[in-house]
Amino acid sequence: MARLILFCITLCCNITLANAQRDSNYINFNKAYFKSIVLDVRDVALFPKYMNKKDALVATGGVLLASSAFVADKQWAVIMQNNQHKNLTLVSKYVFEPFGSALYSIPLLVGFYTHGALANNIHTNRVAMLGIKAFAISGLVAQLPKYITQRERPYTTLPSYNPFLFHVFGSTKNHSFYSGHTTTAFAIATIIAQEYKHKPWIAVLSYTMATGVALSRNYDNKHWLSDVAFGALTGYGISRLIYRQQNHKRGTKKTN
Repeated sequence: MARLILFCITLCCNITLANAQRDSNYINFNKAYFKSIVLDVRDVALFPKYMNKKDALVATGGVLLASSAFVADKQWAVIMQNNQHKNLTLVSKYVFEPFGSALYSIPLLVGFYTHGALANNIHTNRVAMLGIKAFAISGLVAQLPKYITQRERPYTTLPSYNPFLFHVFGSTKNHSFYSGHTTTAFAIATIIAQEYKHKPWIAVLSYTMATGVALSRNYDNKHWLSDVAFGALTGYGISRLIYRQQNHKRGTKKTN
């Protein structure tokens, strides 16, 4: 996986060098881009500072909704495991899971970047460059609650299915809360949806795929419902902030 990511980044850098004189609205792998990653990490850490009243209401509602999933964790796990089917298992393994693990998502972003460079398309360029940042930052953020809470995964609690087994700093193997796959999937989906607001069907398709990733983690008995709920909320929130900061704080002009 590390080799795949390194290859994809190298490919993008080579395309960047070949298109060094590109329109100033384009985002390339340069000093300003890597500096923006550091600034985005800072902004994500200080996210309350950038929230207005509407953002605060949406965030509060999202947290309450995600928290309510704890009540349904056990029942949802049982439902998922009682509805296993070989075709669904194949779809989960070969369609949805790879999007959350970067096996499909990173090459997809490279494809967006390549199209942006070759077709002079600002939208696909921005999806790629902001998507890569969103993937990296959201994936990093998702690791923190995993190591802090040490929540056991559903399959490790069988046969009783106990979603409330946490071992705060007590283990190095219980990484259920929350779902990294879901976090990164929703982070990329949100970047795509934000960039293509003028084409609602793209947002529907993107969030449908991200939701499929979330459900596959439940279906595979790797995560509780609350794990994917918080993952989706986190990925969405991080990408909304990254997108907003790119457009406003750092003065990038949006092209429709």
